[in-house]
Amino acid sequence: MIAVNPEAREPFTHMSTEPKKRRPAPDRVTFFSRYKWECILFVFTSLLYANSVFNNYNMDDELVTIQHRLTSQGISAIPEIFTSSYYEDASGYAYEYRPMVLATFAVEHSVAGDNPHVSHLVNLLLYALCVVLVYRILKSLLPDHSRRLLLFITLLFAAHPAHTEVVSSIKNRDEILALLFGLLALYAALCAVSGRRLWYMGVPAMALLALLSKKTAVPLMLIIPCALIICRPVRLRPVLNVALLLAVPFYWIMSDSAAHKILLALLLLAFVILLFLLVHPDYFFERVARLRAYYRNEKAAAVPFADQNDLKSFLGAAARDLQVNFGWLPMTVTVFCLGLFFAGLYMGYLPAVATALALLVLGLWGNKMINWWATLGIYICVTVSMILFSPGNSIYSNLLFIALAFQMLYSRGRLFIPALVLYAVLTCYGDIASYLNLGVVILVLYRWPRTRILSYVVLMIGIYDSVKLFMLHGLFTRASLGSTAYSIYMAVVFLLPILLKRSDRQLRNAISAGALLVLMVYTWPDLKTNTARLVHIVNTQVSIAGTFTAPVAAAEQNRPLAYVENPVPADAPLAVKAGTSMEVLTHYLHKVVLPYPMAFYYGYRYIYPQRLTEPWPMVGLICYLLLGAGMLLSLRRSKVMALGLMIYLLSIWAVSGFLFPIPGMLAERYLFIPSLGWCIVLGAGLAYLLQRSLLSDSRELPRPTVRYTVLAILVLYAGITFARNLQWKDALTLMRHDISYVDSSAHAHDLLAVKLMKTSYEIPATAQHDMQLEALGHFKQALAIYPKFYNAAYDMGRVYAALQMPDSSIAYFERATVIDSENTDPFLFIGQLDIDMGRYQEAIAPLNHVIRHQPINYVPYSLLSMAYFKAGRPLESIAVNREAIGRWPATSDAYVNIARVYMAQSRVDSALVYLSAARQIAPGDQDIGAMIRSAEAGAKPK
Repeated sequence: MIAVNPEAREPFTHMSTEPKKRRPAPDRVTFFSRYKWECILFVFTSLLYANSVFNNYNMDDELVTIQHRLTSQGISAIPEIFTSSYYEDASGYAYEYRPMVLATFAVEHSVAGDNPHVSHLVNLLLYALCVVLVYRILKSLLPDHSRRLLLFITLLFAAHPAHTEVVSSIKNRDEILALLFGLLALYAALCAVSGRRLWYMGVPAMALLALLSKKTAVPLMLIIPCALIICRPVRLRPVLNVALLLAVPFYWIMSDSAAHKILLALLLLAFVILLFLLVHPDYFFERVARLRAYYRNEKAAAVPFADQNDLKSFLGAAARDLQVNFGWLPMTVTVFCLGLFFAGLYMGYLPAVATALALLVLGLWGNKMINWWATLGIYICVTVSMILFSPGNSIYSNLLFIALAFQMLYSRGRLFIPALVLYAVLTCYGDIASYLNLGVVILVLYRWPRTRILSYVVLMIGIYDSVKLFMLHGLFTRASLGSTAYSIYMAVVFLLPILLKRSDRQLRNAISAGALLVLMVYTWPDLKTNTARLVHIVNTQVSIAGTFTAPVAAAEQNRPLAYVENPVPADAPLAVKAGTSMEVLTHYLHKVVLPYPMAFYYGYRYIYPQRLTEPWPMVGLICYLLLGAGMLLSLRRSKVMALGLMIYLLSIWAVSGFLFPIPGMLAERYLFIPSLGWCIVLGAGLAYLLQRSLLSDSRELPRPTVRYTVLAILVLYAGITFARNLQWKDALTLMRHDISYVDSSAHAHDLLAVKLMKTSYEIPATAQHDMQLEALGHFKQALAIYPKFYNAAYDMGRVYAALQMPDSSIAYFERATVIDSENTDPFLFIGQLDIDMGRYQEAIAPLNHVIRHQPINYVPYSLLSMAYFKAGRPLESIAVNREAIGRWPATSDAYVNIARVYMAQSRVDSALVYLSAARQIAPGDQDIGAMIRSAEAGAKPK
């Protein structure tokens, strides 16, 4: 018998009668059980913004919805959308390029027409999807942190009140799409650096869609590689691959010059490398240690008396270490040199050009890898310079073609592909005679032994041609300069086959140095002229860089900002630009922490120009310096805190107004991306203060203190958000509610007054007067804040005209003419009001001013002819109408006006001539027929 241990199993009396619970089988896993928290986030976000679905159209929604020139055509307009500006009108006012958002509205119009509730629902669903994606990406970026912490961060982001402008304003769907596609680009980058290399293709594709939605996604091009460095154990090469892939759509979509875009790309790479070394300093020290090991090995293996060559041995070891472990460094230096070279040419700064060329020359005498990159950099500089400066037939382009042809034929494949690409580019921009030349023919024939003898025949033909040119023009004469250059060219071609017998490296260095010398000789003597030509070429997008530019990038600059929109011009002193930008950043810091109260618009004088040394900007500077220091300290201590601070600082700097002007200078919608960083910082900060176990992958439940704090913050944020959605019911409700908060903003008052005036014509006549008086008060407030506010003065004149107060109306129109004398609209209104008041003589001067400065339509001619006629000056009235006939021959009114003057003078025959001409233009006009019958009867018109 086998002995049984009584403790090996429990007695039967202790067994439970209840059935054991089984874990669900893998095939029984439901969608909700797998994506439980994602579903909860989606439902929470949808319920929080559900009341926004019932809102109507709001501020600027008509820019993309109601009767839009493209989206109202539906899906059929999508091809045209991708070749058109985001906004443009008949006067040439156009800006931005956001085809993705317009495409969504076109699809929406085809499905549901112009329906604000459908548009709000789409915004809500896209935002909820964005929230879910934030949670998924946080889980991938921070897998060693508590899921409850990541869920709290995502809930904070979903409930942040600053997002109400993005979700509740239909127009701001571009912000949602920009972040959504940017997050997808980050997800693709995470998958790519994890080993699934096919995802590399998704990085530039999603980044391009984000930039095509709105350019506020530009900071994400830097945030994505930085997030990988901070949160994931990645090597430098995959991160640089991601950064370079992100630079491709960035380069294509930006409308700046090629030099500026290259410099920005270089700064992006430099920032990524610097951050990588800060996060992984051991990488740098490991490479230094390896370099020292090479040096020691070289020194130990040295022959006697080798101590005298310690420096040489060290440099050799350093070169080998660069080749083995720093293969990316020559590429980075070459890209930097190219950016410096193009920037120097564009700005006409010779030291930058010289520095770039000097670095490339030094690279020719490095190891194989350094030499390869330096040679490629030289050929790119020479090729682009030839295209920009001398696309036609010249000795310099011929030499360049020879050098590229040699690299393809004799460099053993090292530079075959790059040289072939440059050769093809040159052929597209050059002349046929410049690349089908004798030099290239000689090189090709010399490449194969069977055809080598033909190369000498071709050479003899070239020598004969050169001698013939000298015989025709003589030696050392002005006419023989071309022959001299051609002779030098043929001599170089003749020497090349001899040089081919030398080592390949020496020949390659000789040809590269020769090409560089040609560039320096050709470019430097007339750098200013060539730079001016280069600027013109870049601006007109004829260069290579311009060929690969967004199709409507040029229209982006055509959006002038008024002083009330941004009071800091581009040429303002640096201290003023920095101080005002810091003031804006300080307001953003307040609104991202506690976004209450909020406003539909800010601008001047809510924000006004300040120097950096003034108190408010200094406070902001200190706060942001502390945040930057906190990010640097957190790089090695807390990944989640460093990630949040990095996202906030990089994204908020882009909308500070320091780099480029921002309309309104401040807006909650610009906090959409920075608020993600703040939510991460807030969640990590609460975990650090209240329960540090949440910063690790712990399943410990949050303490009551943590739960109550989290619940209080969420309730506060959600309550503000829910209430703010109701305020976005329509534009008038929103503006009336917010105006007390931004009472110091001139443009806010002006926008509210304009909306009141538009609405007054849509309500019963009994209520129009009160609403127009309300609008008048806001116009007065806007003009009081900024006395040079042309729009406010002009619109006040129109309001007084609507209120039947012509004297006050004329007074404000005259004030508008003082502010802006080039605008003729106030003069036209003054003339019209003078005529209505019977002051015909006073109306003549302003109407004459309109005709002299802006004769674009017939209206001022018609009014001026009436003023002359009523003032008893018939000859001037006839002269004005004849001038109008000369400009608009198909306008019957001018003929009728002349006929009226003649009939008033009892000159019936002359009147009938002009009336007959008017009837030929408008044969169905009954008034003209009645005047003809009256004239024929011999009666004067009333």
